Amino acid sequence: MNSLGQLISHEIGLSLRSKTFWLLGILAVAAIFIPALTLLLLQFIVIAAVTRDQRTGFAGILASLPYHTAQLSLARALATLCLLLALWPLMVLTVGFMPGLEPAAWLLNARDLAALSFHYLILCLIAVGFVFFSSSYTRRPGRLYLIHGIGWLLGILFDSNAAAFPYWNKLYVLGSRAVRLMAPATALGFFPEPDIFPALIIYQVALGLLLWLLGTIGRMAKRGERWTRARRLPGMILLTVLIGSVAGVAVWQGLERRESAFRLGGRETDRLQRVMAQPETNAAPLWESCDLRIKLHSAEHRLEGRAELSLRLEKPADRVFFTLRNYLAVESVALADGGERLQWRRDGSVLAVRLPERYRQGGRFTFVIVYSGVVWEWGTGVWARPSGPLNFVTSSFSLLRSGQAWYPVPCVQPLYIRQPYTIPGRPTVRTAIWAGRAVHPAVAFRLTVDSDTDNMVLSNLERTGVETLTGAYKKRYRFGSLRGRDVFLLAGPYCYQKKAIPDGSGFMEIYAFPQHRARITAVLNSLAKPYRFYRDLLQPAAAGSGKNYTLLEMPALAFLASSEELGRDLTLTDTVLLSEDIFQTGKWRLAATAVMQENKRSIAVLQRWLQEDITAGGSWHNGNISEGLMLYLFMLHAAENGGRAFYDSTKANLRAGKGPDGGEFVLPWLAGGPVVRDVFLTLDEMRTADPGATVLKQVTRRLYEAYLRQGSITPADFAGTVRAVLAGSEWPRSKTDLIRRYLQNIARNDRPGNRDLKHGLKVSIFTFRPEEWLP
Repeated sequence: MNSLGQLISHEIGLSLRSKTFWLLGILAVAAIFIPALTLLLLQFIVIAAVTRDQRTGFAGILASLPYHTAQLSLARALATLCLLLALWPLMVLTVGFMPGLEPAAWLLNARDLAALSFHYLILCLIAVGFVFFSSSYTRRPGRLYLIHGIGWLLGILFDSNAAAFPYWNKLYVLGSRAVRLMAPATALGFFPEPDIFPALIIYQVALGLLLWLLGTIGRMAKRGERWTRARRLPGMILLTVLIGSVAGVAVWQGLERRESAFRLGGRETDRLQRVMAQPETNAAPLWESCDLRIKLHSAEHRLEGRAELSLRLEKPADRVFFTLRNYLAVESVALADGGERLQWRRDGSVLAVRLPERYRQGGRFTFVIVYSGVVWEWGTGVWARPSGPLNFVTSSFSLLRSGQAWYPVPCVQPLYIRQPYTIPGRPTVRTAIWAGRAVHPAVAFRLTVDSDTDNMVLSNLERTGVETLTGAYKKRYRFGSLRGRDVFLLAGPYCYQKKAIPDGSGFMEIYAFPQHRARITAVLNSLAKPYRFYRDLLQPAAAGSGKNYTLLEMPALAFLASSEELGRDLTLTDTVLLSEDIFQTGKWRLAATAVMQENKRSIAVLQRWLQEDITAGGSWHNGNISEGLMLYLFMLHAAENGGRAFYDSTKANLRAGKGPDGGEFVLPWLAGGPVVRDVFLTLDEMRTADPGATVLKQVTRRLYEAYLRQGSITPADFAGTVRAVLAGSEWPRSKTDLIRRYLQNIARNDRPGNRDLKHGLKVSIFTFRPEEWLP
């Protein structure tokens, strides 16, 4: 064994005889469910190894002996890295075999386990390099523990909102701020898999090595050694800086590319207000039908579209306006009858088309709009909601969301909305970009999709046919509905079934991963009761899209924002979205997980009608009427199922301006605020005055009709519906006066307010939380 190997072996032996190492190691393994704490403990283990000489009194003797500083530093770093890696199997077993639960699925998958192990190796490299770098400043144990402890706290405070700074944070010291491996999906593995992963890994390794080299140079300087004369050291520094810089630039460019579309939308918000102020933008044509043809070029993240829109103009106008995602470039606009090319102009997401003279006074006409573009849109941290992947086309999975104007939608509608927000503990009010929705009424809608992959394509429209193609495209999917609205498009490794609803009221289309085909009937039965409850309160006879709903299994990570906030930002029209975890065959034996599943299943069903998010932690704001209606219906269903105490406590907490009892672990985090509170209390007063719920059904159905028309419920809609009921009621004067006071409060408070954004710990090894592994 050479001298370096002997030094490494000796360093490992000294650590294994240290009680400090065993104490910190046991704590690090036990704290694996709190990843940020584990990361701190790993740094403490490295500090214990680096400062062993000072603690044992050997530092003075060592200083008087001739030795190669670089060689000793390398041996100690490698020995410490080996010790950290030795803890990994224990961490895997701790997470994989949590008492009372089935073994984690990824534990039995060699590829997924290897990816997680490599991620842990990178974190250990960075931790070792970071400690060696800081120890070049001081080798006193107390100071080092204090420095790294303060740094850990600052990371928790600032990293959660790092996107508030210019893009320096994209190369954050641990790299996990930019891209990190999530819990693997059953059918997709670690998705999304950006092209920047190899460059990010190289950058992280280079960063860890550079930190160690700088720490070694600092130690050599203290001993009076000149690092420029050390063999190989200058070359290693130069090579590390060069490789790390090239990889860092590649990471930076990749992140800029995928986030540029959303930032571009943020710049157009002010300009859009000027466009919407023009009188003719309000003279929108009536949309009668749409024939949409889409071609997916998955490897290039590219979409090609051809939209044939039949319109009717009822008021004189010389132009008509459409909303289309700003990164989708229009190639041509023409009349379907005769192919006459028309003049058009783009202003961000707004498409203005000049009408021929013969159509300006009114009548029917059909446009053909051809467009294309790269669909790779990500929201950036706290600047955006949703954050993370927004709309994307990839070879493994593609998603074009409802209301995101990936096809031309008549009228000018804001796709990007500026909202003020506050960071907890800071008085400063900042501006964030929130995604808007471009909604449209139900129209006759046909959709044809040519896909260049074997993935199944699905939508909230009824599937009418599938063809096998030759050449560049593999399959053609056809969808249609007489009442299609806010259409979404998704492509993934699904199996398809068409099944009757358990109560015999209709049918549904089910898309699930092939691995979970045997669980479809059981999942369907579990949704029957909440579905009947909400349909009875909301579904007018004329509403719907031809079928009752689509049941869609989604990767669990689709419900996570890039900030690790758990919320249901992902909502798709006429669709019940369930996390893949509810389809798992393993039996969850913890009572708390059963409660969580029931609540989240109920919310998923309710979002088939109302595409709102009432589970967004920390979104304390005025709220809107749709959120208030959704919260009330959810709580009413909970009360009907034996949760009367929860209903009463939520009502009391809304009055007092507090969060729900039970916390996030057992119950979803329900948004509050003045508007949500007053909507809830108004509906509660009406229900108590009419125990038969006849009046409540009238109100909720009328409100849902308004929501179908315009994608939201205005104070005028809400007040008009409620006052119509009050006019024909014989309720006590005190009750009607109270309800009218609630209506006045809603009209006064129904406007955007500051949003208090939740902090989330970004740095993690595992992403194991019961909330994340359940729907």
